[in-house]
Amino acid sequence: MSMRIVGGAARGRLLRTAAGNALRPTGARTREALFDILGDRISGARFLDLFAGSGAIGIEALSRGAAAVTFVDNHTTAWRYISDNLARAELGGGRLLKMDFRAAIEALSRKREQYDYVFIDPPYDSDLAALTLRHMRFYPILAPDGAVIVETSRLRQFTHTPRPFHITAQRRYGDTLLIFLQQMAIMPPVASEPQPGGDLS
Repeated sequence: MSMRIVGGAARGRLLRTAAGNALRPTGARTREALFDILGDRISGARFLDLFAGSGAIGIEALSRGAAAVTFVDNHTTAWRYISDNLARAELGGGRLLKMDFRAAIEALSRKREQYDYVFIDPPYDSDLAALTLRHMRFYPILAPDGAVIVETSRLRQFTHTPRPFHITAQRRYGDTLLIFLQQMAIMPPVASEPQPGGDLS
């Protein structure tokens, strides 16, 4: 099964993916809509593609000018297709991590890496998107002004968004839903003013 890169320097290049729903690549319409929304902000950005599958989203980001993309998937099939597709696209800046999303988030955090965009696209019939957000609370891999983008089914909207994330926008494309989130600024507690005659030490 094949698909094409939608835009950017490698526009029109063919990518491969497994037949059926094994990797379930993001459709061309959704990819084009996503990067139309991101616009010029993708240029020079650091992009993390979790549950990367065929690598189509991260490769699209590289094609459109992202400085670096880290692809994370722990399935051998996905690893093979991402490697092949990066070679087909002839784009630099891609790095593959064959590991569980939790291990990857922790490893990237230990290296003090931060990303402008974190794309989360787990199997639609799972709760992994919410689990990933909850895990990210403890590991600062999202840049202060960065955004998380979750791809899921329109039937699996979040019933509760883990703090400190909040939804800024949602876009539906057929049965696919893109959810955009950012981190709320956590303000330090305000010290109360000392009362007259109080201890100022």
